[in-house]
Amino acid sequence: MTMDPTSMDALRQDTSSSMGDTYNLTTGLNLTNASTCNYKPKQYDPGYLFFRVFLDVFVTGFLCLFGIVGNCISVIVLHKDNVTAKTTRLLLQSLAIADSLCLTTSFISQSLRGIWRYTDWFDPFSGNYPYMYRYVWAFSAMTGLFAILSVVLVTTERYMAICYPLQVRDWCTLTRVRIAIVSVAIFTVLFNLPRFFDKNPITYDDCSKSFKIAGFAEYLEINGKIYAYLYVTVLHYLVNFIIPLCLLMTFNIRIIRDLRESHYRTKERLKNLESASGLLKKRSKQESSTTFMLACIVCVFIICQTPAFAISLVYTLHAHGVQMPDRNLMRYFYSIGATLTTFNSAINFIIYCLVSKLFRTILYRTFCKWCYKRPNDANSEFQSMMTSETPL
Repeated sequence: MTMDPTSMDALRQDTSSSMGDTYNLTTGLNLTNASTCNYKPKQYDPGYLFFRVFLDVFVTGFLCLFGIVGNCISVIVLHKDNVTAKTTRLLLQSLAIADSLCLTTSFISQSLRGIWRYTDWFDPFSGNYPYMYRYVWAFSAMTGLFAILSVVLVTTERYMAICYPLQVRDWCTLTRVRIAIVSVAIFTVLFNLPRFFDKNPITYDDCSKSFKIAGFAEYLEINGKIYAYLYVTVLHYLVNFIIPLCLLMTFNIRIIRDLRESHYRTKERLKNLESASGLLKKRSKQESSTTFMLACIVCVFIICQTPAFAISLVYTLHAHGVQMPDRNLMRYFYSIGATLTTFNSAINFIIYCLVSKLFRTILYRTFCKWCYKRPNDANSEFQSMMTSETPL
């Protein structure tokens, strides 16, 4: 996620420090000393304040907490699932962990930061946000990319399973899936490593005894044109959105086309194999259910990530000199886009529950055993689902 461009001219009083104008806080944090004080604290429109507090603190905070709990439950349920292919389960567990990490950083960078900046309740950073600024946004970018690439991995596995069913057992083994997950994690760390060492547009004003965090344009300016154009702009959007989106759309189009053809082929096979029709139907239904569930995840991903990408792109173009639409209106859009990104990481548990009957059954058996009124019927249904295991 790109750092919040709306932080332009955001002044925050540092009540825990009496440092002078020569105290070096951290690399890239500049200090100023004003001979005359014309300090005026930043004033926000009450409607905008209410909007940011409601969306960043309450809505995003709830989504983060709900999503982390939901993803933890998903990992447990997927671990108990003996029906879905092992490689698919492993990738979905990896996606749940990536989403949980993304939600954790979103809670810090949006909810806690919203309390720090838009309210006078308390300072959740205890006066240390200028020290944490660099790391908060670097970890946010890192976890966001890990979640995005995890979705690509899940879709790639489904693409192989549907479009190349005879080769998938050789291509998509557990060992190779583990290597792919670790490789994506390493790539994510290495790609975002420069963010931990770039310069931050933060200054300490000795006049107002406060920190000034400038906007995205200043961030690009102080880090140089090569870094700004090549890494922050071109590579960032290619790796975080354009390439993943193209892959997801290409794979899903192929999956939908092959599923249609497979549906007709299965009907023809069932006509000639009446004795095995029950087992084939169960396997076909389970495979289609898993694919449909993952297709829903991809659709939600595209719907939620596209507005955030578009808004971030507008701010980036503005930082490079392109005229921006109404700046006051774009501040609202930025917050909405960030919340949609958080929603995307929090909603997968709900998708599993709504789409997958197997997921609901295992969830119910794991966490609601005492609620069964007819355990024999439930157990028999579960065992029936287990017999249709597809050992990929």
